[in-house]
Amino acid sequence: MHPSTLPLTACILLLPLSVLAQEHAAHEHGHGELNLALDGQQLLIELHAPAADLVGFEHAPRTTQEQQQQALALQHLQQADRLFVLPAAARCQLQQQQVHDHADAQDEHTAEAAHANDSAHEHEHEEDHQHSDIRAEYSFVCQQPEQLNSLTLTLFSHYPTLQKLSLQAILPGVPDRNELSASQPTVTW
Repeated sequence: MHPSTLPLTACILLLPLSVLAQEHAAHEHGHGELNLALDGQQLLIELHAPAADLVGFEHAPRTTQEQQQQALALQHLQQADRLFVLPAAARCQLQQQQVHDHADAQDEHTAEAAHANDSAHEHEHEEDHQHSDIRAEYSFVCQQPEQLNSLTLTLFSHYPTLQKLSLQAILPGVPDRNELSASQPTVTW
């Protein structure tokens, strides 16, 4: 597969999972989603979790310390080998990754409409309760995909407030929906 087709393939494979996740997911601290899809040699992983669990807060950084904390958290999410363990025999190499930090646009618009006439203090209080999520996408190409039979998440040890991930997968022999946690961090197929 040509590298320039990876983003398109990723969108096609993960779109049904992303839509399903958005339909059923409410913003819940400690709980995120993990979408997996395997197509030939390509393994696609999408992580979606509350910023409170990955960064430590949900609002826009207000201080230099918060800016540094956010930058470090996003940098750690760029280190796929720190988050996921794949079988060495599969010879998987990370091809692409993207990390997106964004506030929930619906909550922003709802807050603005509901509090258009509120005082500055009340508006400031509402901003403290803004929902913000982080979405990270990883694309691996595996030279020996027949050896790719598991994925272990190490991210629970790095983000202890993230307690569980709802797994949605397009993998051979894996139920469409499953759950992963610190005590059960591995999915096998």
